[in-house]
Amino acid sequence: MQIDISSELLLNDYYKTDIHWINSKLGKVITKIKSVMNLEEGLTYTEKMLYPFYGALYSRKVSSVKADKITYLTNETIENMRVYNYEKDKEEKVYNEDYFHNIDSYDIFLAGATPVLKITNNKVADKKLIVFRDSYGSSIIPFLAENYHEVIVLDLRYVKFANLQNLDINAMFIFNEKFFTAVFNEPSEHHSLKVANMQREEVNCQRRQAQDTHYEPINAE
Repeated sequence: MQIDISSELLLNDYYKTDIHWINSKLGKVITKIKSVMNLEEGLTYTEKMLYPFYGALYSRKVSSVKADKITYLTNETIENMRVYNYEKDKEEKVYNEDYFHNIDSYDIFLAGATPVLKITNNKVADKKLIVFRDSYGSSIIPFLAENYHEVIVLDLRYVKFANLQNLDINAMFIFNEKFFTAVFNEPSEHHSLKVANMQREEVNCQRRQAQDTHYEPINAE
């Protein structure tokens, strides 16, 4: 199943100095995704703001462009989630404002670029989800995690997977168009999400350096 979310996004839903979408403006996107996936909606949020934000495109601008601000939505459920970072071997916050002062301030979302995370939400029992994502997934995954007890987040830029055909778990793929095409050899005209069901058997995960990442298509109905 593929969910086309392009109609739910406008140009001003993205930063002026960065390629990413704005967390606080993803309401229509989340509503559509949860509706298609039959997930409960209706939670309320508090908006928080960090300023100034100079994104990855800021230094490339030839004209005078004002700094962006990061605005994000949170609530008690999100704040109480636990995020285990396997690379750092420690627990993280979903939104860590300490990372706002990193070289890449976008790292506040799920600790930035990292191979494997496990998000635990004790307000939901049993339900599990695997999300394969690029950096766009960092700011949208917290809303999906509201509906699952455990979400495994995998970044295919840094990990290699094999034997994924037999996972008995919901799986979601969140990629921008260029990355989606490179990984799955399947062009997409829009931002897309793919959701698949797979039978569980074995997962073989191997961390690889970013410059030597190998991609393998995943065969799933």
